[in-house]
Amino acid sequence: MEPLIGLIVIIAWAALNAVIASKRNRSGLALFALSTVPVLPLIILVSVGTGGNSESMAWAAFASPLVGFIVSLTMAGGKEAAVRRGQHGDYVRCPSCAEPVRKLATKCRYCASAL
Repeated sequence: MEPLIGLIVIIAWAALNAVIASKRNRSGLALFALSTVPVLPLIILVSVGTGGNSESMAWAAFASPLVGFIVSLTMAGGKEAAVRRGQHGDYVRCPSCAEPVRKLATKCRYCASAL
């Protein structure tokens, strides 16, 4: 594969990871960095270790975006994080039933208790 095409694929994949993270109320910039920054050091390490095997270097280049993709898919969204931590983004945990409700809500939609 041409190096330029590989670079475009890696950047597009990292952008997809960032969009997924942003949709889950997480830092898209951090996931973009996680998906792109380790690529060059990984390629250099694999190149030195394998004596310049281009196929191994290509697999190493796509390892970092793959890890970023897995991380972005397994991250808890705003509601799930609110249930675990008590508060996250626009959501808080209902003190009565522990379901995620919006911060601005005055009444829980699950158990009808006052917030």
